[in-house]
Formats: sequence, C-alpha cells, structure tokens
Amino acid sequence: FTDTVLSFSFNPFNSSQLAFLSPDCILFIDDFNPNKIPSSNGRKFYISSPRVDSEDNIRTRDRFKRLMKGLVIGESKPKAEDVMTVSECLQLAFHKSLRHHLLLLYPRDILLIDLHINQTVGIVSIDEAISPLVQIVGTRQRDVLYCLHESGSISLKIRHKPNMNTILASPLDMPTESISSIDVGGYNSESYMCYEHKCQSEVIRQMKGSKVLAMSVDPICERKAVLLLTSGKLVILELEHVLGNGGTTKALSLSQLFGPSTDESCIIPPVRLLATATLNAIASSLTVIRMCPPLTTRNKAHYTPLMAGGTNSGIIQIYNMAQGTIEKEFSIHNFPIRGIEWTGLTSILSYAYSGQSGRVRNELILTDVMSGQSMSIRSDRPDENPIDVVRASPLRQYFVVVLKDGPFELWDLKNLKLLRTMPKKFPFVTALEWSPIHSVKSLQSKKKSLTDDQP
Repeated sequence: FTDTVLSFSFNPFNSSQLAFLSPDCILFIDDFNPNKIPSSNGRKFYISSPRVDSEDNIRTRDRFKRLMKGLVIGESKPKAEDVMTVSECLQLAFHKSLRHHLLLLYPRDILLIDLHINQTVGIVSIDEAISPLVQIVGTRQRDVLYCLHESGSISLKIRHKPNMNTILASPLDMPTESISSIDVGGYNSESYMCYEHKCQSEVIRQMKGSKVLAMSVDPICERKAVLLLTSGKLVILELEHVLGNGGTTKALSLSQLFGPSTDESCIIPPVRLLATATLNAIASSLTVIRMCPPLTTRNKAHYTPLMAGGTNSGIIQIYNMAQGTIEKEFSIHNFPIRGIEWTGLTSILSYAYSGQSGRVRNELILTDVMSGQSMSIRSDRPDENPIDVVRASPLRQYFVVVLKDGPFELWDLKNLKLLRTMPKKFPFVTALEWSPIHSVKSLQSKKKSLTDDQP
C-alpha cells in the first residue's frame, strides 16, 4: 500500500473484508486472502465534521442531526477547515453484533458508521469531566460497548431506542427476516442510534509513571475484561447484576445477564463492573534472586517451589515456579535489597543498606512469606560496615551475618539472639558456606542411639 497503516480490523461477518486505519483516511479491502495479493489498492474514505455553532439556543437534537449529515465524505479528501478528521482517530473496529457497521474511536466521541450508505448513524459522546477514551471493544452476543478510559476505568455503553429502557439484542439471536427491524428503521437524517451509559468501574490505582496500555474482553462469555498497565500488571474485572437488596448475581455470559429482547420488552437490569483479581508483573529492577530449600522426602507433602526476588525499591516478590505466577509482594525495606536467605520453606532473611561504600545503615529483616509478618533484627545498631553475607545453617537453627571488612556474628535463628561476635583480631571473612556433612552425621548418630535404646 502507498499509505501508512496504523491499525486494521477484520469484518467478523466476512473474513475477506478488511479495514485499515491510515493517518488521513480509511482503506477498505474486500478480497483479502492470506494466499493471494488483493486485486486492488482498496477503497479510500475520508471523514470530517463541519463546524457547528455552540450557541445555547441550538438544541442538542438539532446539533446531533447536523453532525450526522456531514460526517462522512466518500472518497474525496476533506477541506482543511474541517474540525474532525481521521488523523484524530484512535481506533477503528468493525461492529461485532451489527453487520456493515464500523466503529471509530476519538478521545471524546465514538462514531458508528453504516458502510452500506456511507453515513454516520450514531454518535456516543462523553462528558468533559470524564477521562478521555483510549480503546473500545464491541461484543457479539449483545449490542454492548466496553470503553477504556485514560484513568484506567472501564465504562459500559448499551444500545437502546430513544426514550426507551430496552436493550437491542444481537442479530445473531434473531431470525434472518427480522434482522432489519433492529436497524432503527429506515436510514435518513432523522434516524440515529443511541447508546446509554450503564455503569463504570472504579479508577485503577496506578504507580507513578504507570499508564493504561490496553483492554481485552473474554470472547466466550463477554462478561469479563482484563486491563494491561505499563508496569506489567493485569487487572481482571467482571460484569455483575446488582440485586435490589444490594447483593449481586453472576451470569455465565453476557446474553444470560441481559437476555434476548427482540420484542423490545426487556428492561436493562442494573449492573456494575467490579475488579475481582490482579496479576502483578516481575519487577524490572531485580537486584537478587534466591530459590527456596530443595524438595526432600520429609517436605514433599507440602512443598511448593518458591523463589524470592529483591528489587532496587526495597520490594520482595515471591514467585511460584510451578505455576509461573507471583504469589506475594512485600514492601519491607527502605533501601535496595542486597541479599536474601531462606530460613525455611516459608520464611526468609533479607538485608539492605543505603550506600555503596563506607559506613551505612544496615537493615536485616526476617519475613514470613505466608502471613507477611516481618521482624527487624539488629535495628539498634549505629552506622557500620555494610552486610556482605547472610547464611543460615542446614538445620535452620543458626545464621551468620558477615560484615564487609569486619567481624562476623553468630545468631540463634529460633530466638533471634546474638550468640557470639568474633573478635577484631579474627581474620576478615570474604566468603562463607555451611557444611551439611556434620549435621547429617549427627542425625544418623541420634537415630542410631534412639534405635538402640528401644527394647
């Protein structure tokens, strides 16, 4: 193609039809085939909106009609003074429940275009107080639009006839001879399609610098949506029916939630979008990782392969290596984490300090990864040499703290008490590792003695 392509969308009712969004036009291909080059460069359409008086004496309905008359200009480039052009369009998508209809997303408007008559048949605008739109996703089972906002919230728009509180079902639920009855009558300047704002989810709390990237809707049930943030975090939301007593009910699909309404007698029930789960991403600034103790015959009944990771911001993440998910996340340190040592299958020792050299403030914390409870160790120490090594004994009874260019300390892990500090004349320790051989021999001797004592 000679034009720059920004995005594209397949027609869900005809896989050979494809629409491309370009900086200044929309390009249509009617004979797409993955095994054959299209017969032409496609058909171009330019879209614009004439200037409209914003005086208070102009009624909203009249202004809406004037917008609908002049929005689509077929195959001829619009004039420079036109207000709205394709260059402002954020997304292009075929409607999933209406044939021959195209959705165009702008920061504060959604345009619905009938491709048979090249006419705009509906405009959905949002209030100035609401965050601008980022993405729109249509549904197949019902004429419902999921709209993603910059703030991270999702709003739900449901199509209905003017002055009526009925939802129009998808053409897939209707007999073929009745499909034309839901297309808002004959197409003329007086006919238009309305979408009602039904509900909106709460704004997603984001970290500094984090933004909303995209949204996806479950293609099977069309009742669940997932948000993706630039931090890698996933937020899962579900559409629920709100009962009169304040409770909620969960339907299996969108069609079960609203029900067919081809007879225009079904009232739209009150619904809400509720965040039900979050999936965090691995931090991008990992400084250390440490695997939990290995699987043995004694712990195989309750063993879970966990790995701990520390970050520059003082956060510890616990990863389930069997499922590939983040189990827990703890913000316990004020400085970059320098090391992690497992003291069992469910507890870790982590240490951090402020500077790179010289005398620093050390942080040594014991954390239970199941409950999140943490306890600070050596918190009463003044500025000293940074901690270089922390190692726990094989039987998890003791642990050693080694200071850089300084003496090392032996601690009781069970009571968290200092047992001994080596004198200054003791040689500096640069590396340390516990030997498991002696502990194995002692265990074997104890077992043997217990066996000998038995009658």
